[in-house]
Amino acid sequence: MTVRLEERRGRGFMLRGETLRIAAAEDDLGVAEAAGGQVTLILHGYLDLGEGPVLTGHRAAERLARTYVERGESFLDGVVGGYALVLTDGRSGRRYAARDAAGEGSLFAAEYAGLLAVGTEPAETAAAVGADRPSLAAFAQFLLLNYTLGDTWFLEGVRPLTPGVLHLLAPDGITRIRTTSGYPGRGDENLPAPRPGELAEALADAARRLLGEQAALHLSGGVDTSLIAHALRRTPDSRALRTYSAFYRDEDADRVWAASVAAETASDHRELAIPSDESFLDVVDGLVGALGAPVMAIGVPTFWHLGRAADQGGTPVVLSGVAADHPLVGWNRLDRLEGAQIGPRDLPVRCAVHVAPEILAPYLVDGELRAATEEVQERLRELMPYGESPARSIERFHAEHFLPEHLRSAAVAHGLHGVRVRHPFLAPEVSGLGFRAARSREESVGKRYLRRELDALGCWAGARRGKQQQALSFESFRVLVRERLLGQLASGPDLFGLDVGRLSRLAASDQPAPAQELRLLWLVHSYLSWRERRPAAVAPAPVLLPL
Repeated sequence: MTVRLEERRGRGFMLRGETLRIAAAEDDLGVAEAAGGQVTLILHGYLDLGEGPVLTGHRAAERLARTYVERGESFLDGVVGGYALVLTDGRSGRRYAARDAAGEGSLFAAEYAGLLAVGTEPAETAAAVGADRPSLAAFAQFLLLNYTLGDTWFLEGVRPLTPGVLHLLAPDGITRIRTTSGYPGRGDENLPAPRPGELAEALADAARRLLGEQAALHLSGGVDTSLIAHALRRTPDSRALRTYSAFYRDEDADRVWAASVAAETASDHRELAIPSDESFLDVVDGLVGALGAPVMAIGVPTFWHLGRAADQGGTPVVLSGVAADHPLVGWNRLDRLEGAQIGPRDLPVRCAVHVAPEILAPYLVDGELRAATEEVQERLRELMPYGESPARSIERFHAEHFLPEHLRSAAVAHGLHGVRVRHPFLAPEVSGLGFRAARSREESVGKRYLRRELDALGCWAGARRGKQQQALSFESFRVLVRERLLGQLASGPDLFGLDVGRLSRLAASDQPAPAQELRLLWLVHSYLSWRERRPAAVAPAPVLLPL
């Protein structure tokens, strides 16, 4: 069995039938052959070998193709990195697809009308099989969670493939055949508690592997990115550190905190003043098209601006603080809700939703949509059983359902400028320290473990509480989007029975409203922008490549 390779514009790859379409001239994309041309593997992303620089593109693909020939279906066991891949084996007639355990590499499957496609871009993958019907379940999940659950997508018949699992692609569907690895570092939770200073050492080692020659970092002034900045400055071979931060208002506290950490680490610091005008909506439109989906969070456009600044500054790879507190998320969520007198049945819902059910309920005028939102809540209870270890249950939920789309949003926003973003807190030796600390509620709540490490490094940011997330406020967004959103709602869009009139009154009002209610305006605008601009598959402009 062979496949035909076609180059096309865009990112990543897409396999349908005998045709494998790949992006032209993308550094993170690699194709390799083995077994005399009988095995073909295509990989998008990178491999982290634990020493030396990461492997990307063709070198990473070649390594895994050789490993497959040697070990068969166990070739991905224990492999670390951020990647998505497909492999075809002409000897057995089998085809496989997989992504890394944290979901840093995006990979979607579309099964529709008897057709099957797998690819890194959801819009192209859906269009390859003609899947174009919006999903009611996904819309209900988006309203409550601001993202879809890991087995659901915005179009029926489309879903993300499960991270850390090898899938067999067959004519009758997709089968999970092997777990390749778990979330990075989770297996270390039974080791002794981290010693003081161990985190900074592990962060520095991971950052060196992930970065190229230029050390660059998105610096928010919060605990997570401040730890990376100080760790980089205290390594024996420390390089000149460049830091980027963003703000929407001159008085933003993020700006002051980031500047203080930049001064402490003597970094080459660049501030980005992001205008709160129509250009913000233009960026959202571009992100919707690139993501092939609604934008999950109002902070994602900030990634776009940071990526542009990094590109203009000549830094093709930047570090982020994403997932720093992931091992601690269970205890932190429970602590925030401790005084709210919430019973075990409702606890999973409160730990996951960004728009509370009682905030959303007045906007649900259709029984079908109301039933769909109730089903979301039941699924949350199933996915986060209270049981004997609610903190662990909450952590696993966020790893499987929230984090992959958060990572994809960051990658796509930066990738629009040709910049790659790497996450040192996903390195197993770094994340493992977090899981070891998370055995203690005292160390987890309020990020105490991370703050103590930062205090030891002499950083002022260790005392900080709260952060603005370097995002436009929902109130400012309401003012900015009002005219456009009112026009969208006046056109009579199909929102599965959401109360368009009530939404219009909220958008038109100048009266204060709860942040969760104003968040609905962001979600509805993002969703409608996707429905209006839902991109079709990119024209292939095929160029046949020899195998």
